[in-house]
Amino acid sequence: MSWWGKLIGGSVGFFFGGPLGAILGTAVGHSFDHAKIVAGGGNFGFGNPERVQIAFFTATFSVMGHLCILP
Repeated sequence: MSWWGKLIGGSVGFFFGGPLGAILGTAVGHSFDHAKIVAGGGNFGFGNPERVQIAFFTATFSVMGHLCILP
């Protein structure tokens, strides 16, 4: 099982909210870890990784093209 999400979530929660924040951050980190495991390790349920990569590529270069046109 992964414990990085719990560690990071608990640390950030403790930094911002003390002991109660640490508990809440650990719960959020656990949800993050669980979602990653359920989604197959990395794509978090966003679908086919190839489609995600194509969408990212298209969006990135569309924005770059719009910025290039601006005076």
